[in-house]
Amino acid sequence: MSAKLLSVRRKSATQIILIAVTVYFAVGSYTLNAHLWHDQETFLKQEVRHFANYIYMGDYAEMMLKKKQYRDAEPFFRRSLNTPPILARNFINYGALLIDTGRPQEALVTLEHAQPLTMGYKDRIDWNNNMGAALTLIGNYDRAHEYFENALALDPQSVSLNRNLAYLLFREGRTEEANHRLKISEQIKRTD
Repeated sequence: MSAKLLSVRRKSATQIILIAVTVYFAVGSYTLNAHLWHDQETFLKQEVRHFANYIYMGDYAEMMLKKKQYRDAEPFFRRSLNTPPILARNFINYGALLIDTGRPQEALVTLEHAQPLTMGYKDRIDWNNNMGAALTLIGNYDRAHEYFENALALDPQSVSLNRNLAYLLFREGRTEEANHRLKISEQIKRTD
């Protein structure tokens, strides 16, 4: 009888421990979700600024880029380009910041560093688009066409790619083709 009682006590102790561990993780997850990971912006800010977790530095800079907080984003992009993991996406986004702030030549240099890195589907589209945009701004229209064509081959339904190509065509004085490309982008926009 004592062996049976001991067996029941072991099972009860094991169950209590499992319940305690489950409660611990549930409370911990709730605390993290409610206070640290409430949204992506809070999470990234906590990780990068407060915990010095530089693995998220590029994501944090990208978040600021999307809000057009260029001055705040730039130092984080610069650091992310030299801090592992070295990601093509960080070079692509920093190139976009440089284009947006009127530095297309610097953007080209930055974007060239991304070329040998592994790129996903969206990265290849954005890289080609940014290369085309920077080349357009410095007046190298022939090369800009190549990059926009590459990007459009990957994503022909992109409104922004079609608009960027239209801008290039306007700069070349090809107004009729540019207007046609703008009409295409508006049709795509309406169907989205």
